[in-house]
Order: sequence, then structure tokens, then C-alpha cells
Amino acid sequence: MVNPLLSIGFIQVLIILVNIGRAKVLSMLLGPAGFGIVSTIDQVVLSSVQLGGFAIPFIALKFLSHAHSESHDRLAITFASFFRGLLALSIITTLLLLGAIHLKPDLFGEDIVPYVEYLNLALLGAPSLMLGIFFVNTLASAQQAAGSARLNLLVTLALAIAACIGVWAGGIWGLYIATLLTGLGTTVVTLIYLSRGLNLGVLHSGAGIFRQLKQKPQILTMAGALYLAMSAYTIAMLIVRFFIFSVYGEEEAGYYQALLSIALALGAIAGPMNSLFLTPILNRDMAPRLKFEAAHDFQSNLSLILTAIALPVILFPKLALFTLFSSEFISVFHVVFVFVFWQCFYQITNTYQQLLIGLDDVNFCTLSLVSGYSVAILACYPLIEHFGLVGAALSLTLANIITLLFINHRMKSRYGSPVPTELWFRIAFCLGTIAAFGMVFTLLEEWTLTGIGTRSAVAVIYMAVLWQLLSADQKNQLLALRSKLPF
Repeated sequence: MVNPLLSIGFIQVLIILVNIGRAKVLSMLLGPAGFGIVSTIDQVVLSSVQLGGFAIPFIALKFLSHAHSESHDRLAITFASFFRGLLALSIITTLLLLGAIHLKPDLFGEDIVPYVEYLNLALLGAPSLMLGIFFVNTLASAQQAAGSARLNLLVTLALAIAACIGVWAGGIWGLYIATLLTGLGTTVVTLIYLSRGLNLGVLHSGAGIFRQLKQKPQILTMAGALYLAMSAYTIAMLIVRFFIFSVYGEEEAGYYQALLSIALALGAIAGPMNSLFLTPILNRDMAPRLKFEAAHDFQSNLSLILTAIALPVILFPKLALFTLFSSEFISVFHVVFVFVFWQCFYQITNTYQQLLIGLDDVNFCTLSLVSGYSVAILACYPLIEHFGLVGAALSLTLANIITLLFINHRMKSRYGSPVPTELWFRIAFCLGTIAAFGMVFTLLEEWTLTGIGTRSAVAVIYMAVLWQLLSADQKNQLLALRSKLPF
């Protein structure tokens, strides 16, 4: 399992570097306030994509994976059916949102009204975003995890270049015009690639979303359950952002986006390992026992990978903020580790969410997520009011704690297979060191001889400890991979 995970992880590192470049250019050209405005608009668009898509791009991964395990023809029919339905849904969603904003400009709050024209333009790119997620999941379901990651990299690179050129040439207007045109272009190119490379066309004679729903009515049931789960997460993220925007203003929203970007960059390595590698396996036609084994094995690797990639950011938060954004963002360096902790916890929880979905236990997965994020929504305002940006990360972490405890109880009570005790210890060790290092090293200046020496020593010792936690097979795979590298 280690080799494919590292292959996907390497591509995700490249994607992160692309996103870092995009964020760096935007933050320098727009400043914290402008960066906060753009990030808030982007969050609205992303939320619209997630809510308006009714979980179809993610539901498709499950049914495409199952279809692929049957035959290519079945995969082709399923792909064409979902594409047609998602295309129609994305256009309808966009038109409804644009109409609603025209009638009620303060639909997303009074603070957004001055920027509603930017929002309208940004929303036109929603169909391309929905279809982009679907295309990546299509390749993953066809057991082409690395190809799926490469597609994601190329599209991300094209959109990032367009954004940088657009904002340089025309400010925020230029940003969204360039992104819209590039999104349309990448959608067309991807369709051509899928047609020629995988023989997956959109005009298959046996396809049709209503025919697909008639044959598999569970699609609607599962989509409804997952939609509630995704909506809980999306709404919580949106509410947290709007509380910060309304209470503290555009500049603080820009700082929040910087912290969120760093955390999500780490998640962008681990998340696709889950969605492109593990999730297709869990949704294939196989015995539940094998699905539990795959999830636990994946989690064992993931917890170590997460802490390894988080370590540089935890040890050098000021450097991370300066490198990724600008010197104007360094003032929030002491909050970085809290957001990193939240994202690592989120990725660990997500593994077992996908396990329940793979076991067709979607309703309970939804219940656990809705419960967790409902508590987060209720707690976020008092936490943000009292603790500022730290409170935002704490409220989101609280949602993950509740969700994971619910899921573990379900795994034990229904399937007799809770998270193994030794795996709990590994997770606790990894998350605990992130929190401990974060609290300690925010107090120790980075750019002094003592600071650099201490951080270097801790990094070496900690990586040695992580190496000892690997199994003999994992060590051999890493050594074999290392011998193939040209440096």
C-alpha cells in the first residue's frame, strides 16, 4: 500500500506547490483585505458547488467503482448517465443562485453586498467545478488513482496560472474572468481525454440518469444521506467564515484564509490518498472483513504520513506564513498549529467515514457528521468571540471528535470491529505531538541559533521515532522506493 500512497502523495505535493504559488501571488497583489474578500467569495462558490451538487460527484465514485468491478460497458453507461444528470443539475443550480442574488443581493449577508458583482461572475464557474470533481472521481473509480491525481494537478495548474495572470491584469475582475474561461477549457479537454483514453463518452445509447435511478433507486437514498452530511460540513465552514468576516472584518478574514490554506494544503496530500486510493477499494464488491482490514491498514500509514508532512509547518510557522503569503501575515503564526491539528484530525476521521459508506451504512455516517457539525455550529460563535481565530479551529475540531466517537461506537456495536487499541495509541501519539510541538515552539524564536538547532534536533529524533513505528514490510517498501530515486 505504501508505494501507491506515496505516488499519489508526491503528485499532491506538486498540487500544493501550485496552490501555494497562486495564494502567494494573490496575497501580495491584493493584500490581506483583498485576499479576505476573494477567499470569502471562493468559499461561497465552493459551498454552492457542494450544496447544489446534491453530493452527486461523490456518490458517483461509489457507483462508478462498483460498475468498474462488473464490466467496462457498465462503467461507460454509468459515467454517461451521471455526467448528463450532473451537467443539467449544475446549470440549474447556477441559474437559480444568480436569480436569487438578483432578487436578494444580501442573500449571503450584508457584508457580501459590496462585492456581489464579483460573486455573480465567480458563480458562473460552478458547473466546471462540479464536473471537475466528477472527472477526477471517474478516473479513481477505474482504478487509475495516479492518473486521477495527475488530472487534478494539470487542471489546478491551468486554473492557478489563469488566476495569477487575471489578477495581475485586471484585479479581482480579471481573476474571475480568467478562471471562468480556463475552467470551461479544461472541462472540454478532459472530456476529450476520457473519450479517447478510457473510451468513456457522454452519448452512450444505454445511458440516462432517470434510467439509472430506476435501476438503482438507492442512488437517491444514498445521495440524500450524503447530501445532509456534506451540507453539515459546508454550512459549518461557511458560518465560521462569516462570523470572522462580520465580527473582525476583511483583514481578519484574510488571516483566517491564510491559516486555513496552510491546513488544507496538508490535507490536500492526505485527502486524495483516501478518495483516490482507499475509497474505490472500499466501494468494490468485497467482504466487509477485507474492507475493515484495508481501512485500518490505511489509517496506520496515514497517521504517520500526516505527522511527517505537518512537522515542518509546526516547527517553522513564521517561515511558512512568510513564504506562502507575505510578512503581513506573520502576526498569526501562533495559531498555525491549531489549524494543522484540526486538519489532521479531520483526515483521520474521514477514513472511517468512508469505511461506513463502503459498508452501505450511509445513514449512520450522516447522523454522526450532522451531530458533530451541529455542535460545531452552536459552539463556533462563542468560541470565536472569546478566542478569535483559535476558536474557529477549536469548533471544527470539536465536530471531528464527536463524529469519530460516534463512528467508533457504530463499528463496535454493529460490526464488532472498533478501531484497534494499538491504532488508537498511534493516532493519539501523532496528534499529541502536533499539539505539543505547536505549543512549545511558538514560544521559541525561529531564527536564532538556539531555535534552529533545537528544531533540527527535534525533527531528526521525531522522524527516527516514526521510522520505528513502521512495520518491516513498510520499511522495505520505502527503502526500495528510495533506491529508485535519482538523488
